[in-house]
Amino acid sequence: RGAGERARKQAAMARARRVRALRWLLLGGLAVAVVALLGPSLGGVAGSVGDTVAGWFTRDGEPAGAGGTAPTGDGSATDGDTTGRTTLLVATFDDSADGAATPGATALQLLQVDHETGRGSVVFVPVSLLTDVPGYGLLQAGEAGGFGGAPLLELTVQNALGVRIDGTLSMTEQSWGALLARVGGFEVEVRQALSERGADGGSERRFEAGAQFLDGPRLAELMVIVPPGEPELSRFPRAQQVLEGFFATAADGRIDEVFADGAPMLSSPTPDVTERVLRGLVAAAAADTLEVRTLPVTAGGSGDEAYYELDATLAAAFVRDVLGGATAGGTGGSDGVRLEVLNGNGRVGVGAEVASLLVPLGHTVVITRNADDFSYAETIVRVHGSSDELLAVGQEILDALGVGRLEISSVPSSTVDVTIVVGADFRS
Repeated sequence: RGAGERARKQAAMARARRVRALRWLLLGGLAVAVVALLGPSLGGVAGSVGDTVAGWFTRDGEPAGAGGTAPTGDGSATDGDTTGRTTLLVATFDDSADGAATPGATALQLLQVDHETGRGSVVFVPVSLLTDVPGYGLLQAGEAGGFGGAPLLELTVQNALGVRIDGTLSMTEQSWGALLARVGGFEVEVRQALSERGADGGSERRFEAGAQFLDGPRLAELMVIVPPGEPELSRFPRAQQVLEGFFATAADGRIDEVFADGAPMLSSPTPDVTERVLRGLVAAAAADTLEVRTLPVTAGGSGDEAYYELDATLAAAFVRDVLGGATAGGTGGSDGVRLEVLNGNGRVGVGAEVASLLVPLGHTVVITRNADDFSYAETIVRVHGSSDELLAVGQEILDALGVGRLEISSVPSSTVDVTIVVGADFRS
């Protein structure tokens, strides 16, 4: 792809390592207070941190992962809705992580039910998908969970694929084990012996090859185990086997047992969406209309710096054909435009706040970074073109933000359609 492209990706991965190293700064209350109090006076120093290492906050200053609500597209999946499609993002987190830092997601799946046809789909999304995390720049998708939990993960996946997501479900190995235990466990075919790195640095055998009956906790372990050196895509068939086994077993009259007491192991701000999707997938499994797919990606990097990118040729068609009813624009649609969001007021998390308003409209954030300085008093929406369609989009963005002025740029851009410089007048 050329030296320039390789250098860009290597720089992005290096930045990701720096972000991980500094993440502890984001989670201490003292650090947040220092940034809030001193940020405006630090000028260029604060600018070097800006949106890249700042936590994602709501307008009231609470971390979105702790008290904020998840952006859920256009809100079409309301309680009791039985028409159209409902899409649920399932994010698995490592419940064994040490320290106070919130870990990134270790697995992502998009679950969708078409209520009119009865068809269901499960789409595996690599957590190492290299994409723009709104407000933080080019990172691996799973790392969004470390900054803003499930809400920022949802926004990141919506932005990358151009799909509407109606709800989120956060899981751990423990909660998966509790859920799978509700159906009594089932038999799986472990295709090869599986080991993991032990506490002493050696290798510990966890599964032998062959057909075997596993209870809930062991099925959950099979889903999340990461043998040393194994590529992420190689884990998907095991997770697929467990998910398909769960849906098939639950279809045998056991799905009501899962939700008999409200299913407390399912952590979701949208429990009605979670239940509707899981019941729909169980019904699809019983009718043999359940489809399991992996997002079309290409591999890059190696070792600890391995990552995946969307296959540009196949991604749009995949989103249209497999997740067709969820398309909201952006990469997977035809109505959205490409956005560059620049932080011109120095407030932490402002890029994610803007993205949470514009991505559900179908637009795609392809660049988020700091402006040349933090002294912008007024928000600027700068369109790179003067067509009626683009001017209408610019006005739509102004309306969504509630502030700012529209400018027509005399400098064309091949990478973005609209640049937004967020000023001090913007409040989420």
